[in-house]
Amino acid sequence: MTQNRAGRRALARNKDVRRNLARRGVVAASGFAATLAAVAALGAGTAFAQTGQAITGSGSSLQGLAQSNLSSAFNSNSSVNEGGSVSYTSTSSGDGLAVFGDAAATIGTNSFSAGVLNPGAGNGTGTATVLNAFIGSDDAPTSSLISSGETAANHGTTASIKQITLPVLQAPVAAIFSLPADVTLNTGANLKLTNALLNEIWTDTVPANSPYPANSWGALLKDAGLSGDFTESGTAGTGSAFGTGGYSEIQLVARGSGSGTTFTFRGYLNEVEDLQNVAGTLSSANWANDYNDGDVNDTDNIQTATNSAAGWPFAIRGNLYEGTESSGSLSTTSGGNLVAYVKANPGTISYANLADALSGDFRSTTGASTTAGASSGEQLIYAEVQNNGVSTSGATFVDPSSQPSTPTTKPGNVYTGTNLNTSQNIGTGNGDGFWALPAAEDGSFASTPAWGSDPFAGSPQPGEVAAANDPDVSDDVVTGPAATGDYPIVAATYDEAYSSYTTGNVDTVLADEGQNPQEVANTTSAYFNFVFSQTGRGDIATDGYQVLPSSVVDDVEQNQLPFVP
Repeated sequence: MTQNRAGRRALARNKDVRRNLARRGVVAASGFAATLAAVAALGAGTAFAQTGQAITGSGSSLQGLAQSNLSSAFNSNSSVNEGGSVSYTSTSSGDGLAVFGDAAATIGTNSFSAGVLNPGAGNGTGTATVLNAFIGSDDAPTSSLISSGETAANHGTTASIKQITLPVLQAPVAAIFSLPADVTLNTGANLKLTNALLNEIWTDTVPANSPYPANSWGALLKDAGLSGDFTESGTAGTGSAFGTGGYSEIQLVARGSGSGTTFTFRGYLNEVEDLQNVAGTLSSANWANDYNDGDVNDTDNIQTATNSAAGWPFAIRGNLYEGTESSGSLSTTSGGNLVAYVKANPGTISYANLADALSGDFRSTTGASTTAGASSGEQLIYAEVQNNGVSTSGATFVDPSSQPSTPTTKPGNVYTGTNLNTSQNIGTGNGDGFWALPAAEDGSFASTPAWGSDPFAGSPQPGEVAAANDPDVSDDVVTGPAATGDYPIVAATYDEAYSSYTTGNVDTVLADEGQNPQEVANTTSAYFNFVFSQTGRGDIATDGYQVLPSSVVDDVEQNQLPFVP
């Protein structure tokens, strides 16, 4: 760590180290133990095998609490961290992708371009001074984004650094509700949403239910079957105006910056409408842009500085707060900030990963109501959501937590089995979700595949989207016990790392910053080795998160993880 710049460059280019890395980089891992052995060896030059340094990561706010748990355990375990340490800054998926040059972003008053490395994008304010060793995103980058990032990594050199996509965990995305001041659910009365009603909320089409007008809180609660399970003391509005209490208008709140959680949530509604279309019950499509072109950084999708009218249905534009619309208002540019905004504003509805919702005192049973810092002491709840398709007849509802009575220390309630829709078995069955997995199984590196169309248009077809979502997970998991208890709105979240930190533009930038590229590589390798170990997976399965399906883990261990240097 005390070497001068010339010394660091000499270390990065040491011929023996490079030869050792090249030799080990093509060794196929066979099984879990072999994979761990391979990863432990990767990046470890002959003289520097046990030397690491402090590295950073940033991006996906959904990963925030999980990364805190993982990095804390890693940093305190000298037997695995090689003398290095990890810190992670929760920003957003879009900001994370900007660090590696996968996509452009505007952070504060700073603009960052695609195709170049952007260390400044790595701390949420646009002023970071150190290049992250890895970044987090809640959607696997498409081939075009990865190409842009690899251009940045290799810029001005003859190196061939690859950007490696590593799925790390999955998490339920909760639909969260801050009830109006004059509305109270009875103790133990849970809000259960059919997929049809959830979509009506987010398309501003909740039907009237006497005496409450359309798109009012009273209509929503009655449409959800809670007619006798709430009290309210509001008054009706005059004419077409909304009133107070149950007569008040539903207020929708969205993330104000590029967000993989938003991509997951809106993509789920896209899937709901696709199922409604197949069933012949769809009156109009509202979410067609979210999965069709696959590029989550397009202006008609969500990883942009602001959510465009094309991204959110025109019907809700006047009733949607995005956290960037009025000076001085509470920001919603991260998951935690969005939860804080909903807590502080009775009558609002939004979405958040379960970990953030739990941290914000949202619960599925109203017995856990809190004042949440609002003078009215409104109830904070998240909904149980239908998991068996779009028919309102025989709907089954599930909680996003595996143990609703003590959710803050329990894993998320999502599918972890092997019956998946993947890029490798497309069209062969009705498995869970639609997972992007590399196809190579010969020990050579394979990037996440590039697909081309909407994978949820009636039947699974290749599309450039990875989705753990499944509105019909109860019926789609057709081998073994039905997944009657699995929650359907699920975000798979990913980390991006490099195949080399000691070559190309990555080496140049790290060395210019005063970092030791070889030590960055050592610590990055050691960290992801730990994340995919049994210990690391145990640290993931808490606080509302859940481990990946076992077949995804197996694929990553063989085809991706061994190539992190």
